[in-house]
Amino acid sequence: VLTLADGLNRTGFIAWFADRAAAPLQGTDPRWATAALLALFFWSHYLFASITSHALAVLPVVLAVAHGMPGVNGPLLAMLCIYSLGLMGVISPYATGCAPIYAGSGYIGRGRFWALGACFGAIYFGVLLAVVWPWLAAAPIRPSAPAVTSARSTATAPTPPTPASAPIVARPTLARPTPTSA
Repeated sequence: VLTLADGLNRTGFIAWFADRAAAPLQGTDPRWATAALLALFFWSHYLFASITSHALAVLPVVLAVAHGMPGVNGPLLAMLCIYSLGLMGVISPYATGCAPIYAGSGYIGRGRFWALGACFGAIYFGVLLAVVWPWLAAAPIRPSAPAVTSARSTATAPTPPTPASAPIVARPTLARPTPTSA
């Protein structure tokens, strides 16, 4: 599966797909562009057999498209995409490693599995947009990044301690058994 994702990149499919995905978004509001790119990332998982291959093939495309669009917050979009990886495991019978076991158990029929996957996928995607996005936008992405001021607060984020000023913490050691002589 990873080889297939790499092959898509080597044949130029990923670049072609990025060009096609970016064209309609040129000139749109950065928030709408971010939401559209996030939707593209989330729902394109239907085309991949694993989260790893999906992330390997699609995440660089989404981030490259976002990088070329003025006003789109790339680190925020990257975090949203990464957070969505855990949510998209419900959308298809092959979405994650355990999904085929659930789908093959016979407890839920194949059609119902797809319908429930779409329903829960829509719910999780809505939560991603309504809860996770504002939460990540309010929190600093990296502690060492320059502080972002907003209408709510003009306080700066604390800077992490440097290695020279970091407190020294003793690490516990495990007692190793000594060989006994007979």
